[in-house]
Amino acid sequence: VHTGRIYPGRRDPTPAFRAARELDGSVPLRFVFYGAQEERIVPLADACGVAHLVEVHGHVPYGESLAAQRAADILLFMQWNDPREQGNIPGKLFEYLAMRRPILGLGLEDGVPAAIIRERGAGFFGNDPRAIAARLRAWAEQKRTTGEIAPLPACVHAGLARDEQFVALEDFLAGLCAAPLSDSTALQHP
Repeated sequence: VHTGRIYPGRRDPTPAFRAARELDGSVPLRFVFYGAQEERIVPLADACGVAHLVEVHGHVPYGESLAAQRAADILLFMQWNDPREQGNIPGKLFEYLAMRRPILGLGLEDGVPAAIIRERGAGFFGNDPRAIAARLRAWAEQKRTTGEIAPLPACVHAGLARDEQFVALEDFLAGLCAAPLSDSTALQHP
């Protein structure tokens, strides 16, 4: 499942579609997009020969988007695969982590979201269709043998929830306000 908009040339599911083509039906697979325009997704899937695996829904209310994420086996996270994307950390990453579903990340492999996903054991991040296919195969095997793709541990989003981040920001700002000004930064009164 992917929730949100697709930005042509910047948020590109093609590596995952190529992985699906490589799997050639050996793994039950379906890509479901919410909030995306069909005309931006289907041609990419069609070019890879996997349009029959793609389902596109328009905009849905936020609660419905969260429910779709919660019910997904895997969440698709996409970034622009370009160094200019460095430093961009979409809010969707934190939303996905909170759902505790494995994340398949595409895009800038040395970016911050890729590092967070890897460091927290929250899924797989890469662009090589063969590596993506291998990861999808492993997830499918887990579901076949256990009946589900296990939820990620609760610690995967520890410290990253909005309320936790607000407390950290509040503490940081309070510390700034309490710190004495040095002579060089003291306000001068006219």
